[in-house]
Amino acid sequence: MADCAGCVLNIIDFGHKYKTNLNDLLELYQRHNLLSSKRVCEKCGRDVPLRVVKRTGSEGDRAVFACRRRLGGGVRCGWFVSARKHTFFEGSNLNLFEIGYFVVLWCLLPKPLGPNVKLELGFTAKTIVDWCNFCREVCVAWVDAKKKKIGGPDIVVEIDENEFGKSRYHKGRHTEAQWVIGGVERDNHKNFFVVPMEKRDKETLLSVIKGWILPGTVIVSDFWKTYECLEDEGFVDLRENHSMQFVDTRKNGHVMPKDGTSRSTQNIKNRWRHMKSGRSSIPSAGRRKEHFVGYLSEFLFKSTFPLENRVHNFFLAVAELYPPLH
Repeated sequence: MADCAGCVLNIIDFGHKYKTNLNDLLELYQRHNLLSSKRVCEKCGRDVPLRVVKRTGSEGDRAVFACRRRLGGGVRCGWFVSARKHTFFEGSNLNLFEIGYFVVLWCLLPKPLGPNVKLELGFTAKTIVDWCNFCREVCVAWVDAKKKKIGGPDIVVEIDENEFGKSRYHKGRHTEAQWVIGGVERDNHKNFFVVPMEKRDKETLLSVIKGWILPGTVIVSDFWKTYECLEDEGFVDLRENHSMQFVDTRKNGHVMPKDGTSRSTQNIKNRWRHMKSGRSSIPSAGRRKEHFVGYLSEFLFKSTFPLENRVHNFFLAVAELYPPLH
């Protein structure tokens, strides 16, 4: 079966088409490499196709690999395994449609997600939280796999830092603050990065610049004075040996653009607003600090893909993290 080269999956179509048609659902999952179309029998070595058997129990448990090869003496091999084994679906009491439908809702609906999932699928609050975390784990792996540096010769990158989770005026639910540093190319907003900061110091700033920004980049920011770092050896090396320029946004900043480059960092600041108030925003309350990377990865994934092909790309990300056995 050919892999899916691109498809549009929405809430209404997924619910109507796949809820009562297990064969079509299995075909969809196979096209996205979430399930195998065949497995090698662990007893006799024969290729065994995926089958839907007639049995009681959940829909997901009807999809199996069952070897019917006759061995010596007319005895059947009898090897049998669920299609869920070694996949994203393994270990869940939900059926295959419920898991897929939850993923569609998670990808496409704005927050808060819980009331809509409870209405559509009847999940408990714990089940919703668990599966939201599973989906974020996929996003974390996707971000790690797709990491790439931005910028390049004479490309302007705006960088800035921001704090997430601090309650205003000490009111509301307490959330541990998390500082992040991010950068975005001024002329191509699809090229950006956001990284949590464990420490706000010169060493962290230098590490981020080296790890995420290419040589020759023009870097614009307003926190050079805060860190008092531009005369440090590491930053001097970036200027002299990696052709980086550091532009200060302050009127009286001592680092000036060489070619009239605008000092504005409006693009990265717009990114912070989107991260805090958009439909895929990072929660500002009721979030543990150790979960921040998951929420950040969710935002990065959802902001990369438009709604029409987001589910398709999420299924592909799942397949990369949980490739099925063949």
